Amino acid sequence: MSNVLLTYVVSAMKDYFKSSYIALLTYADRKASILKGVRLSGEQLSQISSSQLTVDPGVAELLPFQRLASVGRHFADIDPKLDVLAPLRRPYRNRKVNLLVRLEDLVTRRHALKHEMQIDIDFDGLALERSIHDLTVGISRVYETITGHFWWPYELPVSSKFSLRPGRKQLTAKAHARDLEAAEDSVAGSIGGGQAKVAGP
Repeated sequence: MSNVLLTYVVSAMKDYFKSSYIALLTYADRKASILKGVRLSGEQLSQISSSQLTVDPGVAELLPFQRLASVGRHFADIDPKLDVLAPLRRPYRNRKVNLLVRLEDLVTRRHALKHEMQIDIDFDGLALERSIHDLTVGISRVYETITGHFWWPYELPVSSKFSLRPGRKQLTAKAHARDLEAAEDSVAGSIGGGQAKVAGP
C-alpha cells in the first residue's frame, strides 16, 4: 500500500512545481522568448481557441516536472537568477543526504514501480511518512525561496506545522492518521502566495 501511495506523493511534488511555474510564467519578463521555443499541439490550439485552455498551462503541459534537474532548468528559463533547487541542496537536520537527493530518490522509486513493476518491500508506512515529511519541508523551502526572490509575502498554511516541528513523540494510531492526513493536505493544496499567486505548500 505504501508503494502505491508513493506515486501520489510524487504527483503532489510534480503538481506543485507545475502550478508554480505556470503562475510565474504568466507574469514573466522573458515570457515572449520562452514561448518562441514552444510548439503547442493541434489539440491544445483548438482548446485555446475555444477558451478551454490558456497558453501558459498549455506550455507547462509540454514540460516534465518530475525530475528535479529539469524543474530547475524550467524556472531558470523564467529568471536565470532564480534557483529553486538551492534550498533543497542545503543540509537538513545534520543528515548526510540532503532533500534534493531524497526527493529524487522518491521519483526513481516511483518510476521503478510504474514502469518496471518493482515493489520496494522496505518502503513501509514509516518510510512513507518520512517521505511526506521531506516533501513538505522541501516544498516549504522552495516556496520561501520563490517568494523571497520576488519580495512577496511568505506565509505557510497551519497544516504545514505538522512537518516543520523539530521533534515528534510516539503517536497513537488515531493521531498518526490525523497528522498524516494533514501533511498530505499541506503538500497537495495550493494557496495564493504573492502577486502572481504562486502555489504555496
